[in-house]
Amino acid sequence: MEVFNETQAAMPTYHFHVDNGTFIPDPAGTDLPNLDAAQVEAVRAAGEMINDTKQSFWTHKTPWIMHVTDDRNRLLFSLQFAAKGPFGRCLVYPENRRQFRRPKGKPHLRQRAKHIQAA
Repeated sequence: MEVFNETQAAMPTYHFHVDNGTFIPDPAGTDLPNLDAAQVEAVRAAGEMINDTKQSFWTHKTPWIMHVTDDRNRLLFSLQFAAKGPFGRCLVYPENRRQFRRPKGKPHLRQRAKHIQAA
């Protein structure tokens, strides 16, 4: 005999439609307790899809978009993910350079260059 559970009946269904150049609908959807859980599930599912595609994700030319809708087909949020190749040499610094701290014990680049030249 199945026991009726009110929280189970009230749980909304979220649909995770994916467009990776080809639209892949999610007609069945997934029952989750709330929007926060749907956002967590979207990130988890995106990671799983990227992992399943292996190298082809890195060569895919267009971004993938996951549209998450409710049972009435209202768009709740979209998650876009894409791989971009290197565009040459670059250094990445925080906006405020004072936030940038060298690990203790590591000499500054100029100090290391002087040390190498002296050797």
